[in-house]
Amino acid sequence: MQGNNIVKEAMTLSKVTQKDLQKLLNLKSQSSISTMLKSDMRISTFVKLLNVLDCELVVLQKSDDKKWEVIIIVWMMLRFTGK
Repeated sequence: MQGNNIVKEAMTLSKVTQKDLQKLLNLKSQSSISTMLKSDMRISTFVKLLNVLDCELVVLQKSDDKKWEVIIIVWMMLRFTGK
């Protein structure tokens, strides 16, 4: 599944429209959101959209159960948490 499809599903579950996202992200037009959702996106864009949808991205390393969570406060950083 591509990032844009995950964002679309999160939007549906959260009842958030493209116009809502545009306002939350301080973008000039709703069409910029539409463009983002038409194809796969950069990870930074994906995480930014997930953040405003109150979601987070978790990466789990299969071989030794290490987990990284993408956290956004003012900037994006990766936080390592061992299991």
